Amino acid sequence: MIDETDFYKRQRIIWEKLEPYGFIKDEKGYYYETLLLEGQFNLQVVITNSAQVMTMLTDTHTETEYVLHRVRDSQGQFIGSVRAAYEEQLAQIAIKCFALEIFRSPSAKAIIAYIEQQYGDKLEFLWEKHPDAAVCRRKDNQKWYLVIFNLPKKKLGFDDDGTIEIIDVRVSPDKLSQLIDNKNYFPGYHMNKRHWLTVSLESSVAIETLYHFIDDSYTLAKKK
Repeated sequence: MIDETDFYKRQRIIWEKLEPYGFIKDEKGYYYETLLLEGQFNLQVVITNSAQVMTMLTDTHTETEYVLHRVRDSQGQFIGSVRAAYEEQLAQIAIKCFALEIFRSPSAKAIIAYIEQQYGDKLEFLWEKHPDAAVCRRKDNQKWYLVIFNLPKKKLGFDDDGTIEIIDVRVSPDKLSQLIDNKNYFPGYHMNKRHWLTVSLESSVAIETLYHFIDDSYTLAKKK
């Protein structure tokens, strides 16, 4: 089934843009309504105060809910045109009223803010094929001191189909073996495992400890 939430994954609602776009505010959230395919269908979009997005598509002739556009296996020219109109409208709402937010955990947001304040650096997204991965590097020698990305949990050995936000930081080899527990700390993923440490941002690692790792990694990146 096609779910409307697929259009808004890793997206943050810009609440102040909803009403200018055409949403109507009430005590439960925001409501938007528009006609599709020259009035054949009525699309209702609800964004609750808890940021949940829900939609309902109604056939204006029969006044019944239409659902075939959600069924991925449903084929046919008409169903395809309905699905395309539906998805185009949701995509427009995403463009106008949402902002991309790739890293959403509290730890990730705190780290990004800390790096910008402490070192004046911002995330650099270097890989077109991996839009959910970024690096920070020193200005003087361009060496990386942090990599942050979303990773399937199974790649770290978890029995889970979800994803996890992680960072890679430089660590002295003598400290590395003492840290790795394969729960919070892992050998550097996709990095030199003698010099890099992977840290889960969904773990109980204190934010001050994460800041300390970043500071050490920044210092180590200066060395030749």
